[in-house]
Amino acid sequence: MGKLGFLLMLLWVCVVAGLGAGPQDAFEVRVLSVVDGDTVDVRVLEQPEGVWLRERVRLLGFDAPEIGEPFADEATRMVRELVRSGRTWLELDRQLRDPYLRLLANLWVEVDGEWLLVGEELLRAGLAWTLFIPPNDRYWDRLRRAELQGQIRGVGLWEEYTQVLSIREMERDVVRYMTEVVTVRFELADTEELSAGAVLHAGASRYGFRVKVSEQAWDKLAATVQDAEGARYEVRGELDWSRREDAPFIRVEIADQLELVEEWPRGAFIHGPYTGAPDNTEVTVSWMAEPPLAAQVEYVPREEYERSGEFAYSIAYFPQDTGRRQTAHVTLSDLASDTRYAYRVVLEGDESRQASPVGRFRTAPAAGQEVTFAVIADTQWQWDGVNRIRLVGDAIAGDPDEFDFILHGGDLVESPIPRYWQHFFYSLSDALLEAPFLPVLGNHEGNSRTYYETFTLPPGGGLMDKRWWALEYGDVMVIGLDTNVSRPGDYIDQVEFMREHFSGEHAYRFVIFHHPVFTSDAIYGPGMEGLQSLFHQVFVEKGVDIVFTGHAHNYERIERDGVTYLVVGGGGATIRPLAEERLDGSMVADDNHLFYVKVTAGPAGIEVESVAVAEQVDDTVISAWELLDEFSR
Repeated sequence: MGKLGFLLMLLWVCVVAGLGAGPQDAFEVRVLSVVDGDTVDVRVLEQPEGVWLRERVRLLGFDAPEIGEPFADEATRMVRELVRSGRTWLELDRQLRDPYLRLLANLWVEVDGEWLLVGEELLRAGLAWTLFIPPNDRYWDRLRRAELQGQIRGVGLWEEYTQVLSIREMERDVVRYMTEVVTVRFELADTEELSAGAVLHAGASRYGFRVKVSEQAWDKLAATVQDAEGARYEVRGELDWSRREDAPFIRVEIADQLELVEEWPRGAFIHGPYTGAPDNTEVTVSWMAEPPLAAQVEYVPREEYERSGEFAYSIAYFPQDTGRRQTAHVTLSDLASDTRYAYRVVLEGDESRQASPVGRFRTAPAAGQEVTFAVIADTQWQWDGVNRIRLVGDAIAGDPDEFDFILHGGDLVESPIPRYWQHFFYSLSDALLEAPFLPVLGNHEGNSRTYYETFTLPPGGGLMDKRWWALEYGDVMVIGLDTNVSRPGDYIDQVEFMREHFSGEHAYRFVIFHHPVFTSDAIYGPGMEGLQSLFHQVFVEKGVDIVFTGHAHNYERIERDGVTYLVVGGGGATIRPLAEERLDGSMVADDNHLFYVKVTAGPAGIEVESVAVAEQVDDTVISAWELLDEFSR
């Protein structure tokens, strides 16, 4: 989130809060530091009984993400901005301290005589969850309502809660969705007005699904709902079915939870399609759509498609769960080897079909054929300005040579949550249509299940057989490793995996992983000493040609004992400086450009070009093509 976006969010929560009623029996403090989103250090200016002059305070009524977790930085930053905006006060509840002797209190900010409850603002922005530990529950209703507002808006932590269900889909597995925040689509059968609020009854509901509207929300909704029987609605909230109720329901406390819609949205691609795990007879096509729909994956040899414009073959896909966003994977089998194919995905809605753009892939060739591939790393995220990832992706898509696959050295996204994945796929959409995509884990992916669910990789090992993998593609063997593992046994397993897969007759051998073995980076230099001890001799022994790594956001070519190490962290993240003094063996280095690497391996040997697509000047990125490095092996 950029600075402007953050300030706008802060302004929004202040406006919605209405700068409401203040605390009871509060005492003024000065916030010395913000530890994280729910913990602050303060100096007490008005010292009540039992309170020390300096205190570490655990804020009441909510729990913010821990440091290193998604949205932890945003929560911490918001608290800092809030406490800087006015005078700060603490309000105690019934229990004074927790087992760690931290003071337990509500934190208030006074702005020009009006009051903001910090926990309420975080919850409303989707940067925390409610957490009440008796006996401290003074603002239960107020904070729960703020949390609901964040859920309804689908912001922050609630971006992952994207289930959009029809009545039929919800009732097919109603227990599964119980207590989850969902959107339910229904047609109104009738409205039952009560003395305080109303109940909306859904039509065609097996269990009698209903929407319970509070008095406050009904005051705003009544004019639009009355006489609208048969109309289509979407209601968003927590699905409940308590023992005292005879039907499932969603409670509407805020008018924005209920929306009248003219027609249900048609199915649409969230991202994709893209391909993975290529070999000589198979490739896997992947995509995500909302809602998940049945689809046809159509394909044909590209020469035939260019001649006729038709797809001769197709495979049907049916989603297993239509109530949850999911990545669809379809494997195309029995393909001809060393053949370039065209493909597309066609979503099949109830009343329409939506076709994706046409993508391309090449099945693996036999030995002796030329292979060309691209390499990037550290796409991550940028907060402001030009889309740097897209600059790199569009350059790959527009390269005059056709790529057989694209490697990524990790840190694909800033954090493995939907909005970052969406930005990643949007930015690289054209490039991903050009060739199969093969990433390895970076530290920013955090071993997240979303990574494993999103990509189809060649055969490998570790969790889901995807933490490390080996691609055999003609004369080329590429091994992807995971340097984020913490168990010594996982490193040993990866060494044995390399020894096994490099025991064949492959003419060209490449390895890719995230953390640099050697680097002159100003922060990460001289590299990972553990990897130097563990991996380097294996690379030398097995005749590895090139090792690709990221993590350091710059470019460098280092030669050691016949092995070429390329640091390729220029995929879109902010470029970081190299140290003034370079490592022994550093041949070429650059810390001013975004770039990708192009590798061609064939009968003539290995040709490598490092292609700059933009120059970073201070905080500005300027499109500029040039060759950073060019060499042969």
